[in-house]
Amino acid sequence: MKKPVMVAMLALSAGVVQKSAAHDVVEVQNQNDPAALLEIAKSDKDKDVCLEAVCKLHDQLALADVAKSVTNWRVAIAAVYNLTDQAALAEIAQNNKNENVRRMALYKLDDQAILSEIAKNDKDTLVRQEAISKLKDQQLLMEFAKGNGWERLTATEKLGNQALFAEIAKNDENKQIRRMATEKTDDQGVLAEIAQRDEDWHVRLTAVLKLNDQSVLEEIAKKDERMGYAVRTRLNALKGGE
Repeated sequence: MKKPVMVAMLALSAGVVQKSAAHDVVEVQNQNDPAALLEIAKSDKDKDVCLEAVCKLHDQLALADVAKSVTNWRVAIAAVYNLTDQAALAEIAQNNKNENVRRMALYKLDDQAILSEIAKNDKDTLVRQEAISKLKDQQLLMEFAKGNGWERLTATEKLGNQALFAEIAKNDENKQIRRMATEKTDDQGVLAEIAQRDEDWHVRLTAVLKLNDQSVLEEIAKKDERMGYAVRTRLNALKGGE
């Protein structure tokens, strides 16, 4: 998943100066009145001009005002990126209509109670994952890890629990989640089992490319024709000391 800070950088880079707006941008660059910059950030019809104004704003109340009121999510993210006020960030993370803006606010939010609430209730999967990735409560993380969906994988990664990774890799109904969990699994016995038994070719391939036991790899090549090339690749890597 894209980290919110990357989304913020994309939002800021989207403000490349267009020829038609260059004059207005130059005017903003020369503008030092906070009230004027706030008005421009909130109301100018050109997002590049708005972004330029936001980049010059430093007042926390003004930045929060922009983040909460503008409809262009790129402009809102640029404002959130410069916000440090935890109360404002909490409100945005809970109430902003755009999931990208909520994720950016979560990235900068520290309040564990609010993070927990969002992790449980936000309608967007990526927002819930972002909230879980910032949780510190081990018991709560374990609850998510024993749940369902991508949140389960995020919580398990946060815990660094190899036993849970193995359980997810072997048993989750979602093949993409099984594959991701397999990538995180180090247990060679579990990897051998997945490489030989998983119904999905991509999951088996992921396991094969992490196996170290040459005899197991050779056995897989005999039984699973589709794994032949992957097995040879892995064997060559092992023989080469990689």
